Amino acid sequence: MIPLFLTVRVRAAGARDVNVWLPLFLIWILLAPLLILVIPVVFVAAAIFETNPFAAVAGVIAVFCALSGTHVEVSAPDAEVLVDIT
Repeated sequence: MIPLFLTVRVRAAGARDVNVWLPLFLIWILLAPLLILVIPVVFVAAAIFETNPFAAVAGVIAVFCALSGTHVEVSAPDAEVLVDIT
């Protein structure tokens, strides 16, 4: 399943925590009309590189689906950043 939410949390020493919640499903809805423009480009590129366009699209979808569950934590002496994609 494609990721639906992105959470970014920043904790800095001596400052308030910052939590940002981004609904990715709204971004997917906004980007959906661009597919109409991208589909012909994919078929032309597949014809030029002699690949299967359906396999290329399946690969891109697989990458987006693999993003779900990503959890990244970065720590520094004065701050911490957490990025969680669900």
